[in-house]
Amino acid sequence: MSLARRLLAEGPQSVVVAPMGGRFLQVERVRTSADAGGRRTFRAVLGFDSEAPEGSDTQAFLSGAITVTPLRFDWTDEAALQRLRGWKLGEQR
Repeated sequence: MSLARRLLAEGPQSVVVAPMGGRFLQVERVRTSADAGGRRTFRAVLGFDSEAPEGSDTQAFLSGAITVTPLRFDWTDEAALQRLRGWKLGEQR
């Protein structure tokens, strides 16, 4: 029985607070095509990992738990940002 069907039938097994771990979705390949007007499109073909790091949110989810994982969405590379500011790109010459 798939995870989705099991959760619908049985409900979640537990609620787990865990760190983010692993990448559940994997881009297996990218399909390209062109329409009649010559415009190209790109579509990702996704696959799913069946393994997850020990103690991760992905492992808990795959075992049927509801997972709570606080995330930070700012992926800014602060060190690179400081280096780029040193280039003075926005100044008039």
